[in-house]
Amino acid sequence: MVKVAIIGTGRFAKHHISVWRLIREIELVGVHGAHDQRLNSFAAETNLKPYDRLDSLIQNADLVDIVSTHDTHFNYAARALQAGRAVLIEKPLTTTVRDAERLVSLAKQHGSIGSVVSQMRFSPAFESIQQLISANAPQNFSCIHAFSISPRDDAYFTTSNWKTNGQKAGGGVLINQGVHFIDLLIWCLGDPVEIDGSWGGFTDNSQGIERRFWGSFLFENGITAQFLFSTEQLAGHYQKIILLGKHESYEVDQFGMSPLNSVSFFQKLRKHFRARFLQNANTNALLQFQFRDVISALSHKTQPAITLEDGLKAVRLVHKLYKVASRKNPLPNIALPA
Repeated sequence: MVKVAIIGTGRFAKHHISVWRLIREIELVGVHGAHDQRLNSFAAETNLKPYDRLDSLIQNADLVDIVSTHDTHFNYAARALQAGRAVLIEKPLTTTVRDAERLVSLAKQHGSIGSVVSQMRFSPAFESIQQLISANAPQNFSCIHAFSISPRDDAYFTTSNWKTNGQKAGGGVLINQGVHFIDLLIWCLGDPVEIDGSWGGFTDNSQGIERRFWGSFLFENGITAQFLFSTEQLAGHYQKIILLGKHESYEVDQFGMSPLNSVSFFQKLRKHFRARFLQNANTNALLQFQFRDVISALSHKTQPAITLEDGLKAVRLVHKLYKVASRKNPLPNIALPA
């Protein structure tokens, strides 16, 4: 029985707990949070033991699941790794490249395993894309379009003030929602050799973050990728990749994969409503797949499918994109971590 500790008392922590409870091979030993009053109410709500002392919780766990604010990921993960515990960290791995590098080093130094949440890799549809590109690029496929349109209302930002603070969040839509697709593109194609990026739609405060980011990559094999990520209140809510090739093209989301040249309007419409109906179930399933993978890696003393090194690669590329965007459109009020 693998003992799992939860760090964090927000909405995502509650979601992680509900998924962990679907796995019989684990025991949830308790929860820690930064604020005692919130910790106690959250622990009562989720029926977990509250730990006001972090070290005590870590000592009682085999795996520490970190679902706290982005700026706290490093400190929590570092203490767990130094104690020889495995870690699972919500994306992004950290808000800075330096901290991500330090976590990778600490894991190696203490013989601990670690993973960063990137559950979209466990979708059979996205796995198919990775296999198609590996087998046929660049002979067939030449271009990828990635979209993450995830509208967020004002309450999303006002109820969690840290989300509009660049230093605490590490950025906006790129590092929060777009990082899933950054990870997928690196997984499919490796590190890009050329990048470009721009930002816009900033939140209205002195430490605002971007709500829209778009850009492009050129990879060594000649494939290009264009992407658009947005949390603005636009019509629609979807996350998908369009893979364009000489002989075949595909539209892919986490629920399925459709050849673009053979799917009728009514088939697409039916697929859309089915996807909306199954969205929560499938999202939970993908997260459960990743949780089980980490448990298996811990039990067999192997590396998980998604490692801390993978999280580091994504953070590095995100920061490169932010630097490009800030050179093109410098904004004095936007303060992101170095």
